[in-house]
Amino acid sequence: MPARKLLALTPLAWLISVAVTLNIASLAAWFWLHNNRLTLPDATSKAGDALLNDYLGTAHDVMLIALTIAISSLISIIYYHQRKEAKAAKVTPQTRGQSLLQFIRQHPLVTVIFLSIPSPWFRGPVGYTKT
Repeated sequence: MPARKLLALTPLAWLISVAVTLNIASLAAWFWLHNNRLTLPDATSKAGDALLNDYLGTAHDVMLIALTIAISSLISIIYYHQRKEAKAAKVTPQTRGQSLLQFIRQHPLVTVIFLSIPSPWFRGPVGYTKT
């Protein structure tokens, strides 16, 4: 694929491409781990426990980063299309702050859920390993 065509992809196409690539890489890693289990330390040993804790921390960090990128990309796409539609209708487009305040006023419960769900993620994985 020429470089110009690659750069011409829409943000949603980039998001889908990255998601597919990450899924393929995850499946390859799972397949390798499944076939090479004996190279890993026993889960009940100190080394196995340390590896499990490192894995859980890394996995949660990667998921938070991926979720943040996906949400930011989708919000940017929505904002871009809203501004484009407003210009086509010859209406003054809302600023980002106005759009955010309008969303919060229209959907207070959704806003509370969006703000409350990620808070345990930042405290780290709890309950998955013995302390």
